[in-house]
Amino acid sequence: MQSADFFLLRHGETEWNREKRIQGCQDSPLTATGSQTSALWGPLLQRYSFDHLFSSPQGRAQATAAIINRSLGLETIVHRALREQDWGLWEGLTRAEVEVHFPGELQRQMDRGWDFQAPAGESRRQVQLRAEQAIRHISHQHPGGTFLLICHQGLIKSLLYAILGRDFLPTEEQVLEKNSLQKISLRPGGSLQIEALNIRPPSLP
Repeated sequence: MQSADFFLLRHGETEWNREKRIQGCQDSPLTATGSQTSALWGPLLQRYSFDHLFSSPQGRAQATAAIINRSLGLETIVHRALREQDWGLWEGLTRAEVEVHFPGELQRQMDRGWDFQAPAGESRRQVQLRAEQAIRHISHQHPGGTFLLICHQGLIKSLLYAILGRDFLPTEEQVLEKNSLQKISLRPGGSLQIEALNIRPPSLP
């Protein structure tokens, strides 16, 4: 197995992000800020000479990939396993609304760490496992490549927190910064390794 490098970037800000609504497998359009930030990333990402661009199937990720791709000029390959965590019955709700309809359940789930799972949704561990499978599948299909993955914060956290050995608990210190790029590698022995966290050019807001 050849080593492969993966750069992980969250989609741009959406209307539901601004309203602090849980999106999960649902979608909402990028805001003007989200589109502008995505456009800023395009020229900055040219320096990495990516071989392939992969996107989550969700509209906000594909919209971000399309804006970035104006600078990169790559085929956008949609990979279903890069989708965001399924938040089940909580999708479309704000946290305040979750508390009204499911009193105390959000905190109880957060205290479960990797076993966090919204009603009728998907656990963080399930997200981590399918994300790793996606990484390995992509590397198998395109050996030795350098890849840009446009995806989601929940998926990115699940991948990185597993490598870091974190418990995914609310008491842990935050690791990831807003509007930042993460780099991991799949090593020849099959292990995942973090190469760089929070790559963040100063021109970004």
